[in-house]
Amino acid sequence: MTAFTVFVEGIPVPQGSMVSNGVGRGLRHSNHLELKPWRYQVVEMLNRHRPDDWDPSKPITVSAIFRLPRPVSHYGTGKNANRLKPTAPKFHIVKPDLDKLQRSIGDAVEESGLVRGDQQISNWNSAKRYCIGGEVPGVLLTIATLPS
Repeated sequence: MTAFTVFVEGIPVPQGSMVSNGVGRGLRHSNHLELKPWRYQVVEMLNRHRPDDWDPSKPITVSAIFRLPRPVSHYGTGKNANRLKPTAPKFHIVKPDLDKLQRSIGDAVEESGLVRGDQQISNWNSAKRYCIGGEVPGVLLTIATLPS
């Protein structure tokens, strides 16, 4: 088994729905202006940290922890501006959807050449949560090959 872990800094972007570019002009993701730079950043980090002995023909498992920033409304004001309100939610249960965040990573994994197709991802372990303390937003990825 070969494995590596990488952190990609930035606000994670979900895979948007497909929309038409017009008759005969193909399709694009509804959020392609945000999605393309995010996916490029993920692909670059995956390629930079890929182990030399990586085998793109093997099935893989992907662990993804998406860290998302809290809105300002979760914090107090004035001298309490750095304190969470007691009413601030513990869990991230608003958009973006976890499955759409996974899809953007799956496509980036395929685009990076770690696999021949994202159908080789046979196991996902993923979560989304708010940043804690001074954490920066992003995604912590651990990718490992599985025995064939």
